[in-house]
Amino acid sequence: MNLRIGRVALNVAACVAFLTLPVLMAPDVELTWKFITHGETFRDLIAYTIMIGYFYANYFYFIPKYFFRKRHLEFYSIALAALLLVLFIPQLLAPYEHHHMNNFHHDENGQIVQHGEGRKGHHGPPLFFMLSHNLFLFVALFLYTLVIRISNQWKQTQKEKLNAELAFLKAQVNPHFLFNTLNGIYATALDENAQHSANAIVQLSGMMRYVMTEAGDTYVSLEKEVNYITSYIELQKIRLGNTVKIDFTMSGIVEGKYIAPLLLIPFVENAFKHGVNPDYPSYIMVNLMITNSVLEFQVYNTINKTVNQAAAYSGLGLNNARQRLELLYPGRHTLNIQHDANDFSVFLTLHLK
Repeated sequence: MNLRIGRVALNVAACVAFLTLPVLMAPDVELTWKFITHGETFRDLIAYTIMIGYFYANYFYFIPKYFFRKRHLEFYSIALAALLLVLFIPQLLAPYEHHHMNNFHHDENGQIVQHGEGRKGHHGPPLFFMLSHNLFLFVALFLYTLVIRISNQWKQTQKEKLNAELAFLKAQVNPHFLFNTLNGIYATALDENAQHSANAIVQLSGMMRYVMTEAGDTYVSLEKEVNYITSYIELQKIRLGNTVKIDFTMSGIVEGKYIAPLLLIPFVENAFKHGVNPDYPSYIMVNLMITNSVLEFQVYNTINKTVNQAAAYSGLGLNNARQRLELLYPGRHTLNIQHDANDFSVFLTLHLK
């Protein structure tokens, strides 16, 4: 609510400032209030008022209804009509006044005599200058409206895309992971290791709560994100047992720092998805280090010989993570992915909020 009130106040202030330009630019400062009844300043005030009305109508109605829907002929016809209103309505409401000007000089006796015939003249700048001035302002406002509306539309589209990607990421991670983890917990329970089963259920419950209730925010606590990764790895250990060697290390202070939710987990998931092979020695290493506001994240795994290496390098989860990094951390991250026939490594450096 406060943000909305601030935006309204800012727009009102901008409109008032724009409308005061005719007064500030009036040639005779002592007579500026004459713009209420006549004169160049009054014509400018009318033109500027029309421009403001068209600016908001264009931003909120004409651009979404016509420009974004490819109805360009109607859109530019409306713009041309608005331009004609800006150029000629002020002249109709406050006609451009002409008056006769005579040239006078003093004769030899000091008498004032008229020299030549009276000619028509006018006060202030020529009409062409006034029309071209308003034309320039209108075109500038028109282009500015298009730029900011298209920019805001792009940002909104990207935000919706991110939300859709995050929702899709949740749908991809949860069912498959939940199914495998529950199988692991079931196997543990059959071995009558009740404590391990209980711990696994608590971890899984915390992960599901985090994904469903907090991961929809733009940014979340880094501590919670790290806890999610930790729980994920611990549950994978239960599922995989001793078939895979897993090393997870973390250093640095996570408190008081924030990160986009579920941003790191795709790299970890990719390692378990493509780096686990019960027929060969498998190794997965995850290292997280925080120094001040810089996060360094490294994930390494051996390559599962039965996995398509191209799929391991360009899977949906990795592409999703790349796109989110580019959109949320432009110029504030470096991502380096290396792989060969036997190894796959991810190196991420991220400047946190």
